[in-house]
Amino acid sequence: MARVVVLGTGTGVGKTYVSTTFVRELARAGAASVLGLKPVESGVSDDPAGTDAQLLADASFHVKPPTPLRRHSFREPVSPHLAARAAGTTIKVADLVEWVVTNEDDCPLPYVTTLISQYSRWSVIETAGGAFSPLSDTTTCADLAEALEPCLWMLVGRDALGTLHDVAATTRALKRVPDVVVLSAPEAPDASTGTNANEMLRLGLAARVIELSRGGSRPLANLATRWMTKHSRDDSPPTKS
Repeated sequence: MARVVVLGTGTGVGKTYVSTTFVRELARAGAASVLGLKPVESGVSDDPAGTDAQLLADASFHVKPPTPLRRHSFREPVSPHLAARAAGTTIKVADLVEWVVTNEDDCPLPYVTTLISQYSRWSVIETAGGAFSPLSDTTTCADLAEALEPCLWMLVGRDALGTLHDVAATTRALKRVPDVVVLSAPEAPDASTGTNANEMLRLGLAARVIELSRGGSRPLANLATRWMTKHSRDDSPPTKS
């Protein structure tokens, strides 16, 4: 199974929209199955309808959604490590990896894909908050991404003023370069919107950058087709874009 981990430059940058859209575009690109997961989520109410994990489950294709929808679910809309502390528990990266792998293994390989490639099955794992949001006193979402290797890393940021700093700071702190940076259009565009992608490439902040208009999906559709084609053909774990 091919795996994509979605990280953010911060909170509220559009990770869930990007994640759910990419899940759907992988299915449209010909994936045999696509599983969308969010292992940790805070700010969860009694109504699951609009939660990130539920949106990912609804977008998933030819798979059984996990039960429960998350490994850790917290009511308080605060950093996961603070929510876990208040709940009297600890989030462990190894436990999250085991939960992800178990849910991936629960997605049987459709018969037809046995004639093609095991990498026609995909999972998309959305992390909580920013790449360095704490999961515990000693671990962050970046540590979870590393523990889930081999996988493709998608870093999401806002296409707005300040994103050059946010992407530079995040990518320089990560232990490897993200396979793609996705710039999500802000609700209120500013003078920098539409210029940031080219600047990131010119400054060498990222190897591949795509811009996503508000409510748009075409760049993610193109990326899904590119990755599907490459990794189905190579029949090898997706570690490079």
